[in-house]
Amino acid sequence: LLMTMAKHGVSRKLLLLMVGNLVIDTVLGSIPFIGSIFDFTFKANQRNINLLRQHYAEGKHRGSGLGIIVLVLVALLILLLTIGYLSWKLMSFLVGLV
Repeated sequence: LLMTMAKHGVSRKLLLLMVGNLVIDTVLGSIPFIGSIFDFTFKANQRNINLLRQHYAEGKHRGSGLGIIVLVLVALLILLLTIGYLSWKLMSFLVGLV
């Protein structure tokens, strides 16, 4: 679905929103038991089809998607810094035990 829409020239913003739906579905759907319930309710492909309908019928979701890219990069940077800080604290705790 994504490749077809990219070939037909939808906006980068719409493609990013569609990829976001798939990533959320993949990550949360991989959690045992909770992921099964999530997969039953989330329906990423149906959400993507609704985004396409809005794009073509109402002209929504146009643009470069730069805001979405910046938001994702900032969130990933915060996550990386948090993981680094927590790893450092854990290592200093473990060294203190020795």
